[in-house]
Amino acid sequence: MLASAAWVGCSQQDSDRAVDEVRTPEPSSSAGTTAEDQLASELTFTQTFFKAAPGGRVRFEVRVDTDELRQLNRWEWDFDGSGGTDLVTRRPEASHVYDELFDGRVTATSTDTAGRSVSASAPVTIANFTPEPPFAPTAVTATRSGQDLVVTWEADPTDVERWVVSVEGQPVAAHDADARAIRVPNFPFGSVDEIAVAGLSADGVLGPKTFAAVDS
Repeated sequence: MLASAAWVGCSQQDSDRAVDEVRTPEPSSSAGTTAEDQLASELTFTQTFFKAAPGGRVRFEVRVDTDELRQLNRWEWDFDGSGGTDLVTRRPEASHVYDELFDGRVTATSTDTAGRSVSASAPVTIANFTPEPPFAPTAVTATRSGQDLVVTWEADPTDVERWVVSVEGQPVAAHDADARAIRVPNFPFGSVDEIAVAGLSADGVLGPKTFAAVDS
């Protein structure tokens, strides 16, 4: 997967995606649906599970990898498994602060204009533990392609939520856990000697960086 990023400086917090709330939550309409009421596309979260300490903010994102799913623009979120709707967003992502210990599931549901719905659910554990940093990526390369820099890396499946690419210690791009390459347009070759790639966990913990020399 080759992602593209604008050449702009940003902080680690800038890599978080904003949630666009649309209106006051309403009861979910997905209960009691039949097979004919379901969208054909399968819905999954970008992570298989979520964990944090009490008071920590957990960020959720649903993978929308079909045209059918990309057309959906209303997402209902049940953060505590109560069956109700705690938040409604236009985009398939949300965040929630769990103030107390919790062991349950989060569910995201969307319905199209024909009334067909699709849902995804994943376990959430809120416990008193010290968040662990993600593993470092391996085999990082930084190769020139015209005026762009193409950065690639390898990594086994981990609890990474985002991959962060840094230049001279400053994050310049962040991409989802499935990404293994990124193109940075109009890279300032000659003034930068090396880049770094690191994983950012759902707990907001940045893992160790793996460096690569810029091949200009």
